Amino acid sequence: MSPLVLISGIATGLVLGIFGSGGSIIAVPALLYLVKLGAKEAIAMSLGIVAVTATISAYDHWRHGHVHVRVSAVFGLFGVIGTYGGARLGVLTPATVQLVLFALVMYAAAWKMLVKKA
Repeated sequence: MSPLVLISGIATGLVLGIFGSGGSIIAVPALLYLVKLGAKEAIAMSLGIVAVTATISAYDHWRHGHVHVRVSAVFGLFGVIGTYGGARLGVLTPATVQLVLFALVMYAAAWKMLVKKA
């Protein structure tokens, strides 16, 4: 295994741990440009990576009392339903379209974080 894979994995984990998960924004570009995977593979692998890192991080936050279990359970249940539909749709969607949509979501998130609330 390449040292670049190990370093990018550690860096991705650190960023996910600091900022919380939603880590596909970090994992997909790392897998695409550092590990040199194809778009479909990077998107698919990021799901597993984020699942593992989110579970570990969520457990730690739960131990410190930062997790509202009822809200998380309801949100998670509907998230599973959406994920199933999205995964089915993702298989049919060309990789270029997925990456363009992914980039637009990243830009929208960045814009919302940078623009001050009225």
